[in-house]
Amino acid sequence: MKNTIKVGVLFLILVSFKANAQRDTVVHTHLVGFDANSMISQFVPFNTITPSVGFPAIITRRMWNNKGFRSTAGFHLDPNSFNIDNFYFSFGYTAKKDLGKRISWIKGIDIKAYSEGNDFGFFGIAPYWGVEYNFNEIISVSTETAIQLGLIDGPVLDIKPPIHIQCHFKLK
Repeated sequence: MKNTIKVGVLFLILVSFKANAQRDTVVHTHLVGFDANSMISQFVPFNTITPSVGFPAIITRRMWNNKGFRSTAGFHLDPNSFNIDNFYFSFGYTAKKDLGKRISWIKGIDIKAYSEGNDFGFFGIAPYWGVEYNFNEIISVSTETAIQLGLIDGPVLDIKPPIHIQCHFKLK
């Protein structure tokens, strides 16, 4: 019985060292970003497509070892009546794979909802794929495409082309 207790205690000590070693190797990052198209188009008129809704204004990513969660939000406020014309919200899984020193492949899947005017708009899932370029350890830009599967007035399959540039800042 004493040997069993000693073996059990030794096992717990060894497992705790292994768990502690695993915890130290986790790389945690938190990024906050925004849709940079309106800012960039003030200097370079590259994007003539102006969708009413469907792209977020604010993007946050919380990642551990290049995998984690992403949330996005945005809305358009009517400047005359101060009513919200449309909104955009999504939450999902994201992953990043480094292809080189500065360029990465990003992918994931979001659950998203958005509205257009008085219509609810869209509710569904959207797998996405994109490319991210890191200027340095803090600032990066990305673009992505998505296939939206969900409901508007009935079932819908919609492809969002990579027409928006997003700028990200690493916080941690």
